[in-house]
Amino acid sequence: MEDTSKGVGRMRMRLPEEFRRRMERLLGEESAAFYAALDGPAHRGLRVNTLKCTVEAFRKRFPLPLTPVPFSPAGFLLHGDWKAGADPWHHAGAYYMQEPSAMAPAAILDPRPGEAILDLCAAPGGKSFLMALAMGDEGKILSFDCHETKL
Repeated sequence: MEDTSKGVGRMRMRLPEEFRRRMERLLGEESAAFYAALDGPAHRGLRVNTLKCTVEAFRKRFPLPLTPVPFSPAGFLLHGDWKAGADPWHHAGAYYMQEPSAMAPAAILDPRPGEAILDLCAAPGGKSFLMALAMGDEGKILSFDCHETKL
């Protein structure tokens, strides 16, 4: 049987063979790049809560280097070891720890005031919050997550 393990940061992940076959069928030649992405370290990120402070004020105050996420004006890749739980700005809601790929749905959907959005992968709520922010708090968002550990 073929080894279906792929590295993820310092962890090893075992991908179901059916999933691997499906991805290879869907992605064709690009499937190798898809699996290669799983071999690299996980990206850590954060998103500034622009209801609490400006991006500029946050960047002046934050002690570690930040790289902007190209598709999210208030999103950043975080470099270095950072314990948000020890930071008063995190507790005050000035920023939210969020993996950059979780910022992508709001950028892709480009939600507008008055729209209705269904988020079926909502726990812990960062994507829904980002969409509500983009909608100017005018519209409807139904947020669900069916994972039993998140109910």
